[in-house]
Amino acid sequence: MDATTPAEQMPPDDAEAGVIETSPHTAGMGRDLVWTTLTTVAVLLGNVVIASLLAHRGAADVFGPFNLVKRISAGLLPFLTLGLTVGVVRSIAAAAGERERDAHRAAAVALSLGTTLAAGLVCLLTPGPVSSLLLGVRDPALLLALWLYSLSLVVNGLAYSFYRAELQQGRANVINISQTLLPLAVLALAPASWSAVRLLDLAAALVIAWSGGAMLLRVLAGAGALARPRELVASGRAMLAYSLPRVPGGVALGFMLAIGPTAANRAG
Repeated sequence: MDATTPAEQMPPDDAEAGVIETSPHTAGMGRDLVWTTLTTVAVLLGNVVIASLLAHRGAADVFGPFNLVKRISAGLLPFLTLGLTVGVVRSIAAAAGERERDAHRAAAVALSLGTTLAAGLVCLLTPGPVSSLLLGVRDPALLLALWLYSLSLVVNGLAYSFYRAELQQGRANVINISQTLLPLAVLALAPASWSAVRLLDLAAALVIAWSGGAMLLRVLAGAGALARPRELVASGRAMLAYSLPRVPGGVALGFMLAIGPTAANRAG
């Protein structure tokens, strides 16, 4: 007669047998991490290629102005979005339901685009002083290119934040890399005679069209939020309370990186 107890007859569990099951959610997170890392590497390499293409087009005529606009627009991004590319991710992820998420998305778009359009109006009304302040030279055409490129960063940043907050990291990565690949394609394919302003305008327009479509898809999916102004105001206030204190640090870092190109443009 077998003297073993029922407990001894039970098969070992997975942990005792050295078998660890991976849930689909964990596997998905691992896959997203890999693709996000690869996307980040691709963006870095793409920027190196962009710098090389710009150098071949002429250091003074194209490389300087193009690089200057890229650096300054990156510094302006936290200000133009009021820090909401960070705040909206937190708010959407913590929202209790889809109705609240819709309000967060709509409020973020309204506040960010409102600030960006107001900045564009200032540029149109006082192009000389603003271009001298930001670019180091009086160049209204380059100032307009700066505003348009900044708008492309705002739209791209919002679209990326929306999908990232919903854990749709694959789509978020596609939006993220478009900010590098589309300008790279413009530099690679545009005629050699094109000026920096023309290159910037086309690159920005392509990014706005691509990222703007992705952003609008998320906002229009919850278009009912637009009919609930009180919820939009409450959502905007809650997000700004978190985002605004983080704006100065982002702006300061961006403009520190732009000091060199601005000084070079002023000297040139």
